[in-house]
Amino acid sequence: MGLKNEKCENNQEYVKITVSKQFQIISLILIRRIFGDISKINLDINWFKSQENLNLTYNLLGVLILYFLIYKFDQIAGKRIKQKVSPITKRFIISKKTISLLLLPILIIMFIHSFLNWTLNTFFSYTISSSGYIDINSVFYNEFFTLLILADAFILLISFKYTERYSQLIRNTGFIISTILIRLSFGTTGITNVSLIISSVLFGLLILRIYNEYEKI
Repeated sequence: MGLKNEKCENNQEYVKITVSKQFQIISLILIRRIFGDISKINLDINWFKSQENLNLTYNLLGVLILYFLIYKFDQIAGKRIKQKVSPITKRFIISKKTISLLLLPILIIMFIHSFLNWTLNTFFSYTISSSGYIDINSVFYNEFFTLLILADAFILLISFKYTERYSQLIRNTGFIISTILIRLSFGTTGITNVSLIISSVLFGLLILRIYNEYEKI
């Protein structure tokens, strides 16, 4: 364990890695959507009279804002005091690692199932959607973020066994709310979708910032 644990296995490092990765994933999903939006833009009419053009604008601005917010989140999460890991914290870390190991085969099964469904619907079905194609987000990401919400909620329940500190409980609950906002964004389009995604990252950033200030006292 030793020095490696002191640097990598503390609670703040867990926050930086897991929550930040969720934010990075949703930002990459938004970037992927931009490439689809580019193929739909209409330059023959007023830019702001085309919904496709507006969607591209929303997504471009959304990526820039997300990039900055994620940068600030990682910056704040990285400002931690290195300290020895207590036995209680070690047990909590073991619990989270166990949940992660259990999630791995579930995610693999979900991926295989989603990929097979997408393949069958794309190449062997003509009832895909009214627009003629499957929403790529429904292939895997809906279930992925739903599973993350359940896992985060379960970890939160476990944390009650190891800590009664108000600041930590609120912080962990806040990150679950961020994940829920991301999941809700998949059911929306346009500016509502981008607003929910930005709100989720901004909420997580503010929760972490307040938590760090709370810890100082």
